[in-house]
Amino acid sequence: MASRADFTDAEWQVLATAPEAVGLAVLAADPVGAVEERTAMFEAWRQSAEQPFADNQLVLTLIRNRDTWGEEMRLRTSREEALSSLPADETQAWAIEQCRQAMALLEAKGSPDDRESYRQWVIYLAENVAEAVGGKSGRVDPAERAVIDAVATALDLKP
Repeated sequence: MASRADFTDAEWQVLATAPEAVGLAVLAADPVGAVEERTAMFEAWRQSAEQPFADNQLVLTLIRNRDTWGEEMRLRTSREEALSSLPADETQAWAIEQCRQAMALLEAKGSPDDRESYRQWVIYLAENVAEAVGGKSGRVDPAERAVIDAVATALDLKP
């Protein structure tokens, strides 16, 4: 099992950025419920520590390493501003590339459990963002589902 010490700062940044990138890609796919979806992303991040995939120490470290308020402000000011000018498909492409890079790092330095737990965590966050507007109905917009499916494919790199 890998730990923070196994990754350079730049590599760790990739692992931390991919889940955020996926949330922003889902948000961009159907921006109707942007406020609810952004709130869902931060709430899902907080609740992630209680999910089975958080038994993995690498994922738990990534979850806990986040300063929620600082991250929220940073996301609102830098990434959302930069990405708001991009078409949804470019935001999705960026998110998928982040996921591919993260999985390549975990393939090189992590265990199969690290990869699977990370994959489950990222999909958990994406699903929570997508379901935010649909409420209890769990309605996920087709554009959001397409992003989640593309992300799942990017995260399913096989050794």
